[in-house]
Amino acid sequence: MKKLFFLYIFYFIYIISTFGAETINFKVWKANDEIYRVTLDFSSEPEISELKSGNKNLLIINFKDSIFRKNSELYRIKDKEIDYIKIAQFDKNNIRLVAKTMKEYKTKFFTLKKNSDFPYRVIVDFYRKEVSEEKFTSPVLPTVVIDAGHGGKDPGAIGKTGTLEKDIVLDIALSLEKELWESGKVNPIMTREKDVFVGLKDRVKLTENKNAELFISIHNNADTTGRARGYRIYILSEDGKADKAEQLAAAKENESFSNFDEIKSKVLDKNVLGILYDLKLNQTISQSSKFAHVILEGFREDFKDIDTQVRRAPFHVLKLAGIPGVLFECGFISNKTDERLLKNKFYREKIAKTIKESVLRYLEEKKLLLCEVKNNYIPDYYEIKPGDTLIKISEQFKMDVDSIKKINNINETSIIYAGKKLKLKI
Repeated sequence: MKKLFFLYIFYFIYIISTFGAETINFKVWKANDEIYRVTLDFSSEPEISELKSGNKNLLIINFKDSIFRKNSELYRIKDKEIDYIKIAQFDKNNIRLVAKTMKEYKTKFFTLKKNSDFPYRVIVDFYRKEVSEEKFTSPVLPTVVIDAGHGGKDPGAIGKTGTLEKDIVLDIALSLEKELWESGKVNPIMTREKDVFVGLKDRVKLTENKNAELFISIHNNADTTGRARGYRIYILSEDGKADKAEQLAAAKENESFSNFDEIKSKVLDKNVLGILYDLKLNQTISQSSKFAHVILEGFREDFKDIDTQVRRAPFHVLKLAGIPGVLFECGFISNKTDERLLKNKFYREKIAKTIKESVLRYLEEKKLLLCEVKNNYIPDYYEIKPGDTLIKISEQFKMDVDSIKKINNINETSIIYAGKKLKLKI
């Protein structure tokens, strides 16, 4: 039995070493006519090198010990300054990214690694030769700080059946991180990725170190009656004042830092009082309000129990973040119905996806996102593969089935078979 087990292990290692890094994702982005960006996600870290082609308008990046299982004809893109960008399996052990440009471009590439749950992301930037290497700066992905409330010794609110707020909000936050990472458009940063307590200073310092654009603090709500339900979204109040209900909500969350952190509420209030009327803070609150309304709109489409207003309260975590931010209460964990929903994995993922869409919509309106260049290449001919149908081929190349039939003189008696070449252009 032990021999069999070790044979399985050996076979698994052999398979991994044989196939190497597998390409999971491939996207092309455009900052402007001078800069194009390609992002590729790999299952493991690839060995990358730039190859000299002898043609100043042909750029070749090689990924050693890598595999690209998808149909390369679906991954060829044409744009204003680019004749084509394509990725394909060059031979058994190498993938090649090839860009043919109208003008002379240079390349820069680097690798990002989030954590063990995320793939390696390779970023390749193509930039015009006129842009000197010293002055060239890669387009920066906007950073979004995701703050999962409570954690560790601070359980947060507790549901009727013993569900802990700290566990629910961490799972939503991790799902949101994954959604944003997979979009390829932003760089998500977590204040905590496991069940640990993180002090107030450590939660907000990431907004300074990472030049963050947004701060999202995720929580659950609770009340003593167990009747209240739904979602509420808060931003910082300009003068530190708020209605009684909002004051109570802020006091409850702020108390967790007073109880478990080295910072005391009175000291904190004194330290931040001087900046509450600062112009920058007022601008931050204005942008926070815009972001909060984008979230409200997103949740109104798919969730029934979303609050109709953006509430304002003196949350310490929003005071010190110093950037546009919201505190989002994802349901009342003290309510039996909300608690049951929050315990459902698919429901939590739905919350995360809705927040993700709101984040991207806000950043797009602020013109902080790179523009994705969609696959728009249509080859002259396409060789039919096993399992292909005319409908499937038309969807691949965004063509009308009747157009394909007309170009190839296909009628009801025509035979379509693997290996046959279809003309896609007149």
